[in-house]
Amino acid sequence: MRKLVMFLLVAFCVTVVEGSVFAATKNSLKGTWEYKVPEAPYQYSSGKLVFAETNGQQTITIRFTDGTEIKAKEIKIENNTFSFAVEVESNPVKVTGKVAEGKMSGKIDSPQGPMNLVAVQKL
Repeated sequence: MRKLVMFLLVAFCVTVVEGSVFAATKNSLKGTWEYKVPEAPYQYSSGKLVFAETNGQQTITIRFTDGTEIKAKEIKIENNTFSFAVEVESNPVKVTGKVAEGKMSGKIDSPQGPMNLVAVQKL
């Protein structure tokens, strides 16, 4: 009986800690990130990624320097990694990345070929 109680206590603690870490990761992404993609065409090479939550769902909005905004689809955030898809000029674009030490880095898979993404959070 004592082992069962101890097992349940440990299982509960692991679940609570894991949930807190997951929530903390999502919260650490929240906000505006200024990005650069040097290989992209000029109008898409810099802008802002806005990570937010609406009605309990993660949202990502990309704001280009000309003021154009597009919404991301297929958003996945796990631990310190994320991925999403967007459509730019009717072309599918897939973005994957990670956050480490307050900086974001990632890869973009587009019809023009692979590109690198870097971003810093705007305070």
